[in-house]
Amino acid sequence: MNKILFFNETKFTFKDINNINKILDLIVKTLNLDNNFELSVIFNTISKQQNINSKYYKRNYIPDVLSFPVDEAFINLNKNEDGNKIYLGDIFLCIDQIKKQAKNKNILFEDELYLLLIHGILHLLNYNHIENEEKKIMFKLQEKILKEFQQNDK
Repeated sequence: MNKILFFNETKFTFKDINNINKILDLIVKTLNLDNNFELSVIFNTISKQQNINSKYYKRNYIPDVLSFPVDEAFINLNKNEDGNKIYLGDIFLCIDQIKKQAKNKNILFEDELYLLLIHGILHLLNYNHIENEEKKIMFKLQEKILKEFQQNDK
């Protein structure tokens, strides 16, 4: 069984923690992965998110999501014979930034949050959007997973 370690560094109260686990399970199913995965999801403040982005990426803006994969997880993604959980890494989500983006897009906060969570998990699974072809693949996959989650969540 997959597991998400959840940390909230904000004053925001999120009631649907189970949905975060459901999304990871759906990604594992969609990608036909066999293993048990574990990762951390951290709800962050604007200042903490900006500090992390500045410290690790030398960028001076507030990102909605930051992913820090554990490189060994890629190597062992489908080679987990002992049955132990594979720790994928950490995802930092900036709640206030996500709220702003959802408002600007005129969509529900939860939809933006789930999309960015999916995006972050895909990064932990070695998906990227640096090259145009990679971007098409990753964004199509995250939209597919989000739509399936939304249909199953009704």
